[in-house]
Amino acid sequence: MAETTGVVLKQSDVVLKCASCGGQRVFDPDTQKLRCEQCGTETELSESPTKQIVEYDFRSAEENLDPAWSAATHSFQCPSCGATTVLEAQATATRCAFCGEPQVVDTAAVPGIRPEAVVPFRVDRAKANEAFRAWLSKRFFAPAAVKREYLQDKISGVYLPYWTYDAGTESDYTGQAGDYYYVTESYNEIVNGKSMLRTRQVRKIRWRYIAGHYSEAFDDLLVPATKSIETKWLDKLEPFPLEALQPYRPDYLSGFSAERYGVDLKEGFAIAQQKMDVRIRQGITRQVAADEIRLATLDTHYTDITYKHLLLPLWISSYRYGLKTYRFLVNGHTAEVTGTYPVSVPKVLLTILAVLAALAVAYYFISQATGS
Repeated sequence: MAETTGVVLKQSDVVLKCASCGGQRVFDPDTQKLRCEQCGTETELSESPTKQIVEYDFRSAEENLDPAWSAATHSFQCPSCGATTVLEAQATATRCAFCGEPQVVDTAAVPGIRPEAVVPFRVDRAKANEAFRAWLSKRFFAPAAVKREYLQDKISGVYLPYWTYDAGTESDYTGQAGDYYYVTESYNEIVNGKSMLRTRQVRKIRWRYIAGHYSEAFDDLLVPATKSIETKWLDKLEPFPLEALQPYRPDYLSGFSAERYGVDLKEGFAIAQQKMDVRIRQGITRQVAADEIRLATLDTHYTDITYKHLLLPLWISSYRYGLKTYRFLVNGHTAEVTGTYPVSVPKVLLTILAVLAALAVAYYFISQATGS
């Protein structure tokens, strides 16, 4: 990574102290309110600065991006214990590593694109742990030690950054359309030592030139804006219910972490274009009456491109086993689980031996029954 100047972020002005006891208030996924960690008092979330979720013009945003958003590191000082914590460039909220108090960095004070909306956590820490336990219990080849000990590792609630894109597309294409037809062919087959003449139906393809136009509108095409977790794992956690989106407010981040986007708006749209291209090709295939389609050219024009910057909830638990690090992920709204886990070599060997033994026993009885 190129070396850049660090940015020191100021503590949010949002008041997170409990009015009853002065304790720290955190967002509670069960009640969707702020709950005091000390006395349990619940309070409503602060008023959202915006009443509705807005989609922004893509091309205008590109012209006004501030490179300071992607600074390499930044730090903040905990107002409770005075400790200074250094965060990675993407982190915009965290729990103080020294005294445990939730600290919220107000993204409105950070140059760049602030989150527009949030899908709040609905799955709390206890339910996330239950989901982990149920998921891992079904992994037969996972070592018993992992099943006993993995929950001892910390599980963290993190809001991951995403982009959504809307766009109209107009595509011109050329290519070939193939229609199946069948011909009868003769061939010789040896039967009981004699050559016999047989016939069979063989499929052929008759190709013809095609050219046409295809239109499709895309709405809320979701693209991960994180580089911390591979897309293949995030895909397994979808769908994130975008109908549950709420206008962004710092309260949702209290008690959780949030990652600043590592994939910028332009990079994200390039990924979105790849996804659109797949759907456009599928749409053309449905549009053309043919058995097979070979596209030679595809020229797509994009119109009315808009975007949103979202934060979506995820529980993450990483641990080391042997020399490797493994990670479990839980969708913070639906409790869907995915991840990697170590494989017990003794269990694998015992399973192979059991299968071989079963095959040997089966072969023995078959041999006895047939007299061979």
